Amino acid sequence: MTRHHRRGMAPLEFVIVFPLLLALTAALFLIARADLAKSLTATTARHDAWAGRATVPAGSPLALNPDPAQSLSARTATRPVPGGPLFKGEFTAESRAAVYAHPWDWRGVPFDGGRSAFEFHDHEFSLLIGQIPELRQLAAFLGGGMQLIGFIMDPTRNPVLSVFRVIGPVLNAVVVVAGMILEYGTAPLLSVLNGLLKPIIWATEAILLPWRAVPGFLRPRWVRRLFNFLNWLYSVEDMLNVGTWACHNLYAASQGRKGNWQGNILVRFMNFRPNP
Repeated sequence: MTRHHRRGMAPLEFVIVFPLLLALTAALFLIARADLAKSLTATTARHDAWAGRATVPAGSPLALNPDPAQSLSARTATRPVPGGPLFKGEFTAESRAAVYAHPWDWRGVPFDGGRSAFEFHDHEFSLLIGQIPELRQLAAFLGGGMQLIGFIMDPTRNPVLSVFRVIGPVLNAVVVVAGMILEYGTAPLLSVLNGLLKPIIWATEAILLPWRAVPGFLRPRWVRRLFNFLNWLYSVEDMLNVGTWACHNLYAASQGRKGNWQGNILVRFMNFRPNP
């Protein structure tokens, strides 16, 4: 088999392909410049939008249906991208960024600081009440009522509360002394009385023990009276226990501690029988 060798024409092929290679290389450089310009414009737009938050209006942050777009800080950044020797003209890279400048927080709500804790904020109240047409006519009446409540609750302006503010430390000392009297005076006395009452209860129980199996209508009159007397003794014993327990808890309260208050204290007081 005979092979025929033919000389290539590389210069001619290069001349034919060179414009395509040149255009491809120029396009790659153009894409790189466009990508860099797009990144720069995006960064600039975001920076300008964030920096411009203080210059946009706050809108209506106290409205019932506020429009956040009223406080929108939007910026647009552009940057030219030259086309190069093969791509005549100029391209433009553009980016947009927006940020809500005044959300509903302590910076957006126009509260007037520097007031006392109970001083009524009439300006903010008028802004709020003005958003409700049904209550707009009552703004002055409601505002006056709130100012009166603020005056009553403010210890720096109400003379009655000012007096209590002065005598409060004295009353605290009185409460501490009263708590100590209850803890170390009244509570031991109630415990002693309770201890003296127990033998009487035991003796009465011993007397009535044989009569517990007898129906009530068959018991003599003195036995029924003695049963009533025993129930009264148990009621007195319970009141002595409640009094001792209350003395301990009131002393704990005078010392600023929580204590151990029980929820059935009212029921136990209501069950007390003052007479046998």
